[in-house]
Amino acid sequence: MTGRQLAAGEVADPTRVRILARTSPEQKLDIVRAWQARGEVTAMTGDGVNDGPALRQADIGVAMGHRGTEVARQAADLVLADDELGTVVSAVEEGRRVYDNIRRFLVYGMAGGAAEILVMLAGPFFGLVVPLRAGQILWVNLLTHGLTGSPWVRSRFRARP
Repeated sequence: MTGRQLAAGEVADPTRVRILARTSPEQKLDIVRAWQARGEVTAMTGDGVNDGPALRQADIGVAMGHRGTEVARQAADLVLADDELGTVVSAVEEGRRVYDNIRRFLVYGMAGGAAEILVMLAGPFFGLVVPLRAGQILWVNLLTHGLTGSPWVRSRFRARP
């Protein structure tokens, strides 16, 4: 659907249309607001001065770095250096991979910490002395957490996506 058809009122709800082309700046802003009114997260791409208001209104504004105007770049949340939308897909995939790796490491660290706490609580619970001294705890932490975070280990055992 084109902006002219949208202005003529051929469709009352712009969220029912899959592709909109040749829309005015006001129509772009109305489209973003209509999607947000439905509770959806919106992303808007643009490269011109007329895209500025819709880029600012959208949850994620994406501007083109090379051919985009300064207004579009300033209004956007994300500026594509190479003007390729495929870059966004690659960046999202990489971000998800990094997030998963951080989450895995935190679960690993919390499990190790919980095991150490249980060992420290078990001794006095059974009437024994504290099973590990501070130096021993630090040594165990260095061996278990230090090796997993070292550059040498990370370079040889990379997490696979």
